[in-house]
Amino acid sequence: MSSKSRFVRSDRAGFTLVELLVVIGIIALLVSMLLPALQAARRQANTVKCLAQMRNFGQAFQIYAVDNNGYWPMAFQNYPETTAPVARTKRWHDFIGKYLNNGRQVNFDGTGVANANQDVVDTLKTQRSSIFWGCPSWQDNQTSYIVTNYPTFTRNTTISSVHMGYSMSPYTFSPLSTAAVVNGYKAWARRDTSSYKPSDGGWFWKASQWMKQSERGLIADNTHRDMAVTPLNFPWWSNLTSGGTTWAGKEMPPVPDIFTFTLDFNRHGKKYFGNKYTEPSLNVLFCDGHAATLSCKQAHYAFIKSPKLND
Repeated sequence: MSSKSRFVRSDRAGFTLVELLVVIGIIALLVSMLLPALQAARRQANTVKCLAQMRNFGQAFQIYAVDNNGYWPMAFQNYPETTAPVARTKRWHDFIGKYLNNGRQVNFDGTGVANANQDVVDTLKTQRSSIFWGCPSWQDNQTSYIVTNYPTFTRNTTISSVHMGYSMSPYTFSPLSTAAVVNGYKAWARRDTSSYKPSDGGWFWKASQWMKQSERGLIADNTHRDMAVTPLNFPWWSNLTSGGTTWAGKEMPPVPDIFTFTLDFNRHGKKYFGNKYTEPSLNVLFCDGHAATLSCKQAHYAFIKSPKLND
C-alpha cells in the first residue's frame, strides 16, 4: 500500500470544520427544544414534593390536637416570661416541631437560644436540617419582596434568610377575624401582646372551630414568616398602597408584598415573576388535611374571604 493511499483514507476518516459546526448546531437545537420540558418537569416535581410536605404538616396538626384537647397551635404567640420581663415568641412550627423532628423540641419555650429578640433566627437555624425546610423551590430561591413604586419592587433577603417559606393562617371561623371577639379574644389564632386576655388579642382555638375546613386554608407558600392577606375586597391589589404609590385600578403586581399580600404566587408558577392571578402557582394546605395548587385568586378566597374556590 502506497503512502498516498494511506493519506487519502486518513483524510476521509476525519470531520471537516463545517461538519463539526453542523453537529454542534444540531445538538444545541435539541438542547433548546428539550430544556423547557426539563424545566417544566423539575418544576412539577418540586410542586409535588411541596404538597407532600404540607400533608405532613397537616398530620402533625392533628396529632397536636389529640395531645391538646382538640386545640390547634397559634400562628404566632408572643407572651411574657413568668419570672422575668422577657418576651417569648413561638410560631406554629415551634408547637408541632417535635412531631416532625424525630421527637426533638424546637424552641419549645419561646425563648430561642440566647436573645429573645433573635429567637426566630436561632430557631430556624436549628430547623434548617428538619422537615420544615421541605419546599425545594423555596430552597432554590429564598427571596422576599417589597413592592415599591408601580410597577417596580425590591428584594428583601433579611426576612427570607431566616424564613422556611411556609406560613400558617391566623384566620379561623370569621372571614377576616379582625373584628369578631369571642369570649374576650379576637377570633384569630394570633397573639402579639404581653397581656393574657386583652380584647385585641387572639388565642388558641379548637380544630373543630375552623370554618369550612375543606375550603379554609391553613398553611401556604409564603414570602414572610407571618401571613398577611389584605384587603378584604378582590383583587387584593385594588387599594394596595406601598412605597407611597396606590395601585388602585392598575395591573397585578409581579411579586407578592411582604407587608400587604405575602402569599408566594410565583413559587410554583410557570414564570419566576408575574404569574397571572388565575394561574395555579402556589400550594395550600387546607384545614381538612388535603393540599392543592391554587391560583392567587383562589388562595385569596381560601384565607381571607368566605371560600369561593371555584370562582
